[in-house]
Amino acid sequence: MLVVDAHAHIGFSHPYAPLRVRTTEGIVKLMDRFGIDKACVSSLLGIYYNFVEGNAELKREVEKFPDRFIPFCVVQPRYGEEALLELRKCVKEWGWKGLKLHPSAGGYPADCLSAQRVVEEAVRLRIPVAIHTWIDDLSRPWRVGNLAEMFPDATLIMYHMGWFQWQEALEQAKKYDNIILDTTQSMYIRLVEPVVKAIGAERVVWGTNLPISYPGPNLVRVKTARITEEERRLILGENMLRILKLKT
Repeated sequence: MLVVDAHAHIGFSHPYAPLRVRTTEGIVKLMDRFGIDKACVSSLLGIYYNFVEGNAELKREVEKFPDRFIPFCVVQPRYGEEALLELRKCVKEWGWKGLKLHPSAGGYPADCLSAQRVVEEAVRLRIPVAIHTWIDDLSRPWRVGNLAEMFPDATLIMYHMGWFQWQEALEQAKKYDNIILDTTQSMYIRLVEPVVKAIGAERVVWGTNLPISYPGPNLVRVKTARITEEERRLILGENMLRILKLKT
């Protein structure tokens, strides 16, 4: 079974959380310790400060370990055409596999007009869009639901599954089958079972939130869930590989 972390970062520029692991080499060591084969990563520098510089830094770092990381492009939608050009470069020139949006850090509603333009471009590029969801108004799960309705051909991964708003996230996923729920850092230890029962294991992924969070609790949440081994395999890797159109 190939284990794929759907939600990790590189960049080490976090304004709030002190990061104990501050090198890409350190992240790889943690991945090895917990049996994580690959990780989908986005740039913390890109999320919180400068998306162009952050993506460039991410490119340099992942090239050190080409078999371990799957890079996602970060953009700030309100930069308009510059954001679209950056996304196209990352996907068409660098071969990156997804888009990461962080409304809370960027200060824009997840379903605002500029975000809609970026999601529309991601649909054209045939890549999934991972969106940070949280308890603030900018990143509430219902906003991702709005995007899911506007863009039925988009694959939208709801990172953190809304955190404390997990029930709202689940309601949106029930309404729109193009929403994928990510259990990373979710606040309810037995969350996996009701989610699998409600929407099926095929629409659930997991991640670590490295290097902000530790892999252990996020991994235990799936490994101890009362689900079948086939469902566990899907959540721990097979779903993400399918979404990204990568071979197992």
